Amino acid sequence: MSPMSQAAQNLNWLITSFVENTPGVSHTVVVSADGLLL
Repeated sequence: MSPMSQAAQNLNWLITSFVENTPGVSHTVVVSADGLLL
């Protein structure tokens, strides 16, 4: 597996932080503008 780009690391941090710091949130789903799962 290749290492994540800086942009991917930033997105990963953002989503993880959102889940960890938002009461009641336990999972997230990230999709692209055309609806494809990222």
